Amino acid sequence: MKSDKNDFSISSEEIEYIIAALNLFITNNIDGISQEKKHDDNIIALSALRKLNARETVKSGEEYRVMLAALYYFLITVNRSITPICTVEFKQEAQNKLAVINYLISKIERLIHANGN
Repeated sequence: MKSDKNDFSISSEEIEYIIAALNLFITNNIDGISQEKKHDDNIIALSALRKLNARETVKSGEEYRVMLAALYYFLITVNRSITPICTVEFKQEAQNKLAVINYLISKIERLIHANGN
């Protein structure tokens, strides 16, 4: 995937993380977001999801904004899944996921900032 101002190249695995985040975002109500706003965001998320599934370029600043919100929601969800009673393997897998999610958040934030969105 490429943007107009910056390269936004990500691996297939990273695309799968964004797809998972968007799916989670779409299928859940999120505290603090009105139903109208969530509906609008879901429409944008579905557009981004279609592009990612087809391995097409995401160009819209709104799509990047919703992808970023979805990744933050995914980050919170993964963080909440780590409890003291989790196995070491589960905690390690979760930490690996968190590293990828944080990397993608940083990358999309830089892209949004560079494009003035």
